Amino acid sequence: MRALKSALLISQALLLCALLTSCETKQDKNPAAQTDTLLDKKARQDSDALVESLPSLLNDLAISRAKGISLVSVLDPAKQDALPTTSHTQLPILRTLYSKTENQYRWFEPAKKKAPALSSSGVAWVASLSELESTHGIFGEDLHLPAIQKHLSVLEQPVPKLDASLDAAQKQALVSWFEDNSQRFAQDQDNSRLLEALLEEGAPLSHLREPTAQLTAHYTDQQQSLAEGEVLLSAALVLYAERMRFNNKAWHRTKPVEKRELGPETNANSDEPDPSKEEPAEELTKEQLVTDALMPFFEEKKTIQELTMSLQPPYEQYGRLIQAYKRYQDIVEQGGWVALPESVIGLKRGSSSPAVVLLKERLRAEKMWDGDESEAFGPKLEKAVKHYQHTHQIWEKGFITKETWRSMNIPASRRLLRIRYSLERWRNIRVGSDSEYIYVNIPDFHAELWENEDLKLRFRVVTGSARKEWNQKDRKHERPRATKLFSDTMQYIVFNPYWNVPKGIVEEEILPKLEEEPEYLEENNYEWHELPSGNRVMRQTPGPHNALGLVKFLFPNDHNIYLHDTNQKGFFDYPIRAFSHGCIRVKEPMQLAEALLRRDGRWRDGMIEHYTKPGGGESWITLKKPLPVHIEYIVVRVDENGDPHFLADIYTMETLPMTRISSKSAAFTIAQSARSMVSTTTELAVND
Repeated sequence: MRALKSALLISQALLLCALLTSCETKQDKNPAAQTDTLLDKKARQDSDALVESLPSLLNDLAISRAKGISLVSVLDPAKQDALPTTSHTQLPILRTLYSKTENQYRWFEPAKKKAPALSSSGVAWVASLSELESTHGIFGEDLHLPAIQKHLSVLEQPVPKLDASLDAAQKQALVSWFEDNSQRFAQDQDNSRLLEALLEEGAPLSHLREPTAQLTAHYTDQQQSLAEGEVLLSAALVLYAERMRFNNKAWHRTKPVEKRELGPETNANSDEPDPSKEEPAEELTKEQLVTDALMPFFEEKKTIQELTMSLQPPYEQYGRLIQAYKRYQDIVEQGGWVALPESVIGLKRGSSSPAVVLLKERLRAEKMWDGDESEAFGPKLEKAVKHYQHTHQIWEKGFITKETWRSMNIPASRRLLRIRYSLERWRNIRVGSDSEYIYVNIPDFHAELWENEDLKLRFRVVTGSARKEWNQKDRKHERPRATKLFSDTMQYIVFNPYWNVPKGIVEEEILPKLEEEPEYLEENNYEWHELPSGNRVMRQTPGPHNALGLVKFLFPNDHNIYLHDTNQKGFFDYPIRAFSHGCIRVKEPMQLAEALLRRDGRWRDGMIEHYTKPGGGESWITLKKPLPVHIEYIVVRVDENGDPHFLADIYTMETLPMTRISSKSAAFTIAQSARSMVSTTTELAVND
């Protein structure tokens, strides 16, 4: 407006000067023709100068009209309709973030130019949002990307051109208007009133009213998009923080789960003390966590790149899954792989057939074959087939079984979907910020011991059976022996344990056998035991014959699930190991016991031999350093070589939380198509 004021005042002065000069000439010399010529010439020059500056003056007027739409007004609780409904839950966090930084824009450069532009942080964040689906399997739509792009496109619109040229008559009218009205605006500090008067109906510039209004609308839209785009970019960052980390309750803990203390009473099915309920872990709200996480960026203490990387789940598997996800996206974009004909079944070392060429091409698609394209099935191809079977939980026989053929014909799009699902599961994993824990992945049939974020031990396990049974009471099929998904804290190692037989096993399995074989209890080392409460339970005495083997690892929980040794070692050789009644059998239990005792600072040579000697009684060791145990269900694991292992969905849980990946309609379409496909490994697991 300072430029507007100066230009108009100069123009007024020149016009008034011209008028005065022409009047003096007319009075002194009184040659009418000469006076008219001088007046016309001077007025014409001054009006030309004004006309030349009109586009700039009217542009400034349009900008001044558009003012009043600000970041503060968009964040105003009373104006929530300014933003999409999905951003309303982020607004309280955004108000806090911006209020602590004096409502400064974070995604756009200061408005030095009339067209605002994204800052370097804004450019980087928009690029990250555009890559969310291809990197993390999250739809950009879920983080406001389409709305953000719409606002950015508004900011990129060119300024409408305003044709302010005047013909001779319009210029003369302008001179006359100033002669009649200059005194009205002589004292104005803001000359916008003068321009507005010139644009009024019947005024000299009234024909420029509509073009000026269009220019005002352009800057109004620009200011609106600038403020709304800023808020939506920040709302997207809040959603990103929530989706990557803080929607997961495990990240809300501010101190470890409290140790459960043992009480004096026992339950009806066990002679072990009944643990009391733990006190809930202290938690922060999601709003507090998100605000604390994002504030360093808003205070310019952390770059957007540093912030987004810090919010990504820190687990090794998550990073590996991202790489696998990109790899399988490329496969899908290239058309996936061609289905193999049934004639490949039975191909083995020594075979020679055109079907071998197809088999090699199929393995090449997943980078499992880099050899020739001949029809010969040699030892190298046999090794490649075994590798495929190993990464898909199929018996490693080295020839094409029916199960292998069916597995190879599962579309690449389905494989990609399973990786995407696994990324989502890792974002919601119960581990949270724990750096030391035991992680059990049911479909992987392995457990892992992590200490100081390093993998110390990985071992095979047997998990709960996937077999369905009819529940007469609830009138539905269920999996009563499935291992539950939960977290708790390991506190005890028990050597030479008794096995307190669950009531269901006693009634459904042991008592019927006892009716047929009166000596069954004695022959299998079972006995009735009376608890202090007066209840009787059946238990199996300690020793190598015990179903729990020589050691069990207790993390008291409501599901009566724990890790333990077993006297049935043969099941560990199976690729799919869902055979237990719900507890988790460990293949190398003594290695785990030693690792836990070393971590606890209690290990000494000969310790295990002492506690497990034949004829010894049950021995309990209370851990000084209790250890979290997290039982999870993730259907893809990526090994250290970058090869994804597609695991058996034994409990058919893969499709249940698909809607959590996105609210986008495409997600439902994908999920439904996924349900219609039957995984080979899933069928094998369920049949077993």
